[in-house]
Amino acid sequence: MTQALSACGQIYFRSDKRLNHFQALPPEDKAEVIQCMNEWAQTIIKYTAEGNYTSSTVDLVRYYSSRLHLILPRDFLEQIKDGDIVEIYKCNSKRIFFTPELFTYSSYNPDEMFSSTWWQLYTRDREIDAEILKQATAVYTGLRTAPFNPHIPPHIVREINSELLYQAEMEFKSFSPVFLGKEIFGIASLARLRLLVN
Repeated sequence: MTQALSACGQIYFRSDKRLNHFQALPPEDKAEVIQCMNEWAQTIIKYTAEGNYTSSTVDLVRYYSSRLHLILPRDFLEQIKDGDIVEIYKCNSKRIFFTPELFTYSSYNPDEMFSSTWWQLYTRDREIDAEILKQATAVYTGLRTAPFNPHIPPHIVREINSELLYQAEMEFKSFSPVFLGKEIFGIASLARLRLLVN
């Protein structure tokens, strides 16, 4: 993980609080977090070793999804611009992938980012939270089978329990189902963020 973060120009900051967070996880959750971190790290390491740049957002997303045999619809990929934030969540609402640009707007460590649902990490206005959950559930249950604009207005997202409690303005551009074969594996989100001064 340290090598992958270095390739992104990031530092893995460890504190007692954060180490305690990981140690407190149940064994099955620890194993899941370690797997997600390893897959993310190996993607970054191999991608950059081949002479690619993590700032090329759509190429990195294609590379990651190809490594894990995940299918993202072309309509979703064609919307991605450099600097966008792309995240992939499994149907349990836990993140398995994010583009490194997210570190600009987050003070969580990777193990925290992979171990919790989005509503355990971030808070928004209640109506926004409810709408995101509604839209995600529509993807998880197969009601949405193609990329779509969720029509969620720009809003403020705040970290709940991080070192620096970052806040950012967030605007979703698209949600999309992610497939493994013909089955829905999870959801991908495409967004723009602007960091706010605390």
